Amino acid sequence: MKDYPLLDNLMGGYFNQDADLITGSTELEGMIDYYLQGASKNLLRNLISEMDDFQTAYSDDLDKAFCERYPGDLDMSPVGEFFDVFRRRIQTVLGQD
Repeated sequence: MKDYPLLDNLMGGYFNQDADLITGSTELEGMIDYYLQGASKNLLRNLISEMDDFQTAYSDDLDKAFCERYPGDLDMSPVGEFFDVFRRRIQTVLGQD
């Protein structure tokens, strides 16, 4: 299985069963904003690349592959929509250069 270290960190460190306690939000957008506050623009560019790679590699059943890789974490189904929301938020941050 290919490595996705930034996705692994994102899901294990931020979007897990304690996400509301870690981020101070119960809403996806608030959780994303919390993550974005501490992330460098280079990291965010690389995260988009990992999301793209993961989505391409598992295009046959993205939700299943994501749930198998990140069991017990928050339910992000449909994962394609989760990635799209996250990408848009990242693009907003990157556009503020």
